[in-house]
Amino acid sequence: MEAVRAGELEEFAAAVLAGEGEGGLPPITPQRARAQARNPVAAPDDIVLFAAYSGKRLVGYLGALPGWLRRGDRLSKVYWGSTWYLHPDFRKTAAGLLLGRNFRKRLPDIVFTDLSPAAWKLISFLEGTELGSCRYYRLRLKKFPGRLKELVSRVIVPAPPPGIVLRETSRIREGAHPVIRPGAPPAEFYRGPRVVNWMLQYPWVAEGGRGGAEELDYLFTHRRELFRITANEVFGSDGGYRGYFVVSLSSTGRERTMKILDYDFLRPGDRALVLPLALERASRARADIVNIPGELIPSTGRASLLRRLARPHDRPYLHYPWTGDSPLAKAAGEVRLNYCDGDTAFT
Repeated sequence: MEAVRAGELEEFAAAVLAGEGEGGLPPITPQRARAQARNPVAAPDDIVLFAAYSGKRLVGYLGALPGWLRRGDRLSKVYWGSTWYLHPDFRKTAAGLLLGRNFRKRLPDIVFTDLSPAAWKLISFLEGTELGSCRYYRLRLKKFPGRLKELVSRVIVPAPPPGIVLRETSRIREGAHPVIRPGAPPAEFYRGPRVVNWMLQYPWVAEGGRGGAEELDYLFTHRRELFRITANEVFGSDGGYRGYFVVSLSSTGRERTMKILDYDFLRPGDRALVLPLALERASRARADIVNIPGELIPSTGRASLLRRLARPHDRPYLHYPWTGDSPLAKAAGEVRLNYCDGDTAFT
């Protein structure tokens, strides 16, 4: 078992792809390694990957994504489980259990979400406990042909007030958004402007043939026909800055999916702007599916109609507090779960 730290991740990925370790599937792509090595939450000595070997053959891996937990005005570190894989020849051995146990023993305050049924069963066996469930909605615009998509968007969500201006930006302004915002919950898995800007600058997924996305036998997403993450600043009719929201647009060739990701506004009530502005973008981008964070649905005046058209999805969480008195243990009963938790926003 090898524990790979953030400061050595790029070198490790290059060595595996160069053929060291007697084959096996690559546990991370060069593009993901370059991005994760620059995670603003991660210290150089943070473990970000566990690799399991049979002899010199790499047969399994489990990624760790450092992130923030905010409780009150304090930030502490958590580790999200990510990209868990075990070669089929070793799934009836103790290799998977060994990966899970190393993850638990060597990393404090761990959270898992978006798990496969097999991974959920194993984490539960290792005494991971339920933290809650995050609801989001999937609106399938694909079933509405042509310009009817735009009409449906206008019917289910009221237009933003006149004078609202939207501007794309490659980097959101960090100084305008404090860690504690008006209306913030008692606890949350905080991302904030620094993490959003890191995501914008270092995407995990390459679009088409760009970004060194050569053919790799990698089992998680590393390339799509279309993949773009866009940040949008919102201004009022007086020209004053009001906040931002981020969306991603991706396609594997058959249909286009837009995800509504991070958003933050100087006034809490302005989050009602996100859904109409995002759906307007989805219509222009010919998106077939829009994933909507659950808390945005009540912000519309026509929520009941939107709920009838959009299908709810619940994403459960498991967690391992480091101790009974750790920050994650203390926050467990009050943390607000979010659509962007874990690695959802990156892919």
